[in-house]
Amino acid sequence: MSHPKKIAYLSAAGGVLTASASTRTITGDIVEYGVVGHTSLGPTIFVGAGSITAPAPLSKVKMLVQHDTERSVGFLQDLADDGSKPKATFKVPDGAEGDEALTKAANGTRDSFSVGVHLQEYSFDDEGNLLVHASTLKEVSLVTIPAFENALVHDVAANRKEAVMTVEEMRANALAAAQTPGSPVAQVAAAAAAAQTPAPAAATPQAQPATVPTRHATAAEAQASPIQVGGRRGMDLSAAAGIVIDHLRAGLPATQLSAALTDVIPADDAGEGFLRPSFIGELWQAFRDDRPLIDAFGTPGKLTGTKVYGWKWDLANRPTVGRYAGNKTDVPSNPLKTVPAESDAQDFAAGWDVARKYIDLGAADYIESVFRGATADYRLQTEDWFGEQILASATEVLGVTTVLGALSQFNVEAAKIGARLSTIQFGVDAWEEFINLPESQVPWWLKQQGSVELDGMKGRAGGVSFSANLGLAAGQILGADSRAATYYEAGSAPIRVTAQDIPRGGVDLGVFGYAGAIVHDPRAIWVSDDGLV
Repeated sequence: MSHPKKIAYLSAAGGVLTASASTRTITGDIVEYGVVGHTSLGPTIFVGAGSITAPAPLSKVKMLVQHDTERSVGFLQDLADDGSKPKATFKVPDGAEGDEALTKAANGTRDSFSVGVHLQEYSFDDEGNLLVHASTLKEVSLVTIPAFENALVHDVAANRKEAVMTVEEMRANALAAAQTPGSPVAQVAAAAAAAQTPAPAAATPQAQPATVPTRHATAAEAQASPIQVGGRRGMDLSAAAGIVIDHLRAGLPATQLSAALTDVIPADDAGEGFLRPSFIGELWQAFRDDRPLIDAFGTPGKLTGTKVYGWKWDLANRPTVGRYAGNKTDVPSNPLKTVPAESDAQDFAAGWDVARKYIDLGAADYIESVFRGATADYRLQTEDWFGEQILASATEVLGVTTVLGALSQFNVEAAKIGARLSTIQFGVDAWEEFINLPESQVPWWLKQQGSVELDGMKGRAGGVSFSANLGLAAGQILGADSRAATYYEAGSAPIRVTAQDIPRGGVDLGVFGYAGAIVHDPRAIWVSDDGLV
């Protein structure tokens, strides 16, 4: 767990902040223990209390903006840990950058924390998450999007009321001041209305910054000039309020307030010039293409014709040897007979007639997806077909009532004929019984040599492979010597075919596959009688 020689820098975002009006502080949770956050080093979990600590003095830890070391806007004042989330409080000194930090933390535009730490002790779990056991806090940044969504800022304290006022409140206050008899703003507005200095009709006055001397507008200007409250990036609420007040001081009416920037909303973008759907192509879907039974009987043979055939001994007339008396007496002898063994190959095929514009102008990956889907289904269909051949030839073992009873009986049957049990296939219910055997019932060979892959529903023990097989009946168990049958096919995937259908403007897509099977000795394939209880 300990890695003292390796120090890594980690950036992990936290969440929403809070502000207070008198102390100029920002307080909030910087991470959440036991929760995955997506950091600069990948998925990360701070394991618990003590996994993140601060140096002394606390003021060494600075509050930055977006991890920019040139934009320090505060320093750590307090760090408290309740065992679920470490909560930090930062002091924000006076100044424009500090004002902006307080304002954006309060209005929700930059209201999240992100921590920068030096790692002292860490490890990785089975899912690849970085587990932080010990780290030292170096800095905390104000950011817009957190990695730990529940690490929230709770309080923002500022000494300026404007920092926590909304635009609507500022406009209302400015308008009230302009309409209050005797107030400075009302006096300026009255003087402006009386002056009515002429101006060229074509001219459109611009909003004046606060540092420019006030110019009184004419009545015509007052009717034509809306307030300008946009126009520069990073404008805080107090600056916007200043422009509102300057507008009123210039004698312009409050009834024509509008934004300098025109709103563009999704309803105005019917042509999807700015906002358009995100096409992600084909979605992932689960399909079965595993072939546990074919795999259990070894590497498929190559199919080279329309039939698989050979010969084998007639079991009643195979070569036998007897005891011999010697001395030129007749040696034992018996009739020798062979029998043919053959099986016809099975064809598999599918085809589609596609309008050629979908080939010429459509997405190329669509056609590839057709062939991939056909290949997956071909594998599934060949597994089912091979299973039918095996079950039709298998020797039924009667009277089996438990999984362990079936395994024991299959071994006995194998020993009788000189075969060996090398593979076991379970129906779903039988597989469930097998993997849920109590410890006291698990046989010694499985305890000492067994391993099970639950995700693949298969395993191996004592030289015997076993797996669940959805092609078997629920309580059925199939056992075999893998030499007892052979599966053949013309390649591991179907043959892809495309043909031009020029008269009809189409393209024919097709897949063709061929499989064969031969059962060498049905006595070495055993199946239970579905009598499991």
